[in-house]
Amino acid sequence: FRSQVLNLLAHVAQFLGEHQFYCLNVLSALTYQDAGKANLFAKKLSSVYRYLLLTQEEAKVNLQEELDFVNAYIYLEQIRFGETLCIHMTYDKEALRKHIVPASIQMLIENALKHNINTRDFPLKIDIRINKEHVIVTNNLQLRNTVNRNGVGLKNLEEQCRIHGHRIEIKKSDMDFTVVLPLF
Repeated sequence: FRSQVLNLLAHVAQFLGEHQFYCLNVLSALTYQDAGKANLFAKKLSSVYRYLLLTQEEAKVNLQEELDFVNAYIYLEQIRFGETLCIHMTYDKEALRKHIVPASIQMLIENALKHNINTRDFPLKIDIRINKEHVIVTNNLQLRNTVNRNGVGLKNLEEQCRIHGHRIEIKKSDMDFTVVLPLF
């Protein structure tokens, strides 16, 4: 039975792509180490993909729904990266009634992971602050040398926000990288 499950995981991983492949590898390892954690990981993974499927045609989503999705995604990445990834989030409860481009916060977290080194000695630190008007995502800069920096993800996000009459703000210093997303 286990070999059938692993064969299925391999097939699904090929279909889902690189990130999903990593998640399925983590899930496979967790089944040996901690069945309860593996079960929770599988539920979070399922909720992430359910959200992506349900919102793929949506132009905007409620911020509370987006944060539920982001928290599930963060759980997956923190299991995957452990203490090499530190994510802190604060938010104004009044902002939860606002809307945002679907998966925009997750995309910024994924970009930070893609473009930066994260090790025990140099953890990647991502700070997400949400006020009544904006989501501000900042990460420390520890750039990888081997990553293609064509900015396609940010350009797509800019275009999606422009559809709603808003723009994103990008700030880069020697120490960190910040993207300010509009709430509407």
